[in-house]
Amino acid sequence: MSLRMAALGLLAQHPGSGYDLLKRFEKSMANVWPATQSQLYGELNKLAAAGLIEVSTIGPRGRK
Repeated sequence: MSLRMAALGLLAQHPGSGYDLLKRFEKSMANVWPATQSQLYGELNKLAAAGLIEVSTIGPRGRK
């Protein structure tokens, strides 16, 4: 399973910012599948560029 599919699965359960997604990933999968912040944010950018996810709002400090 790719990090991209894991991110899509977590977002399908509950939308949130990249930070929110990273925290959920750390709680649910980090014991068996470590991923860095830069890896996850890179995948989120690729998903957005492919039109698979969209940024609904931009909050403080550029939080998407």
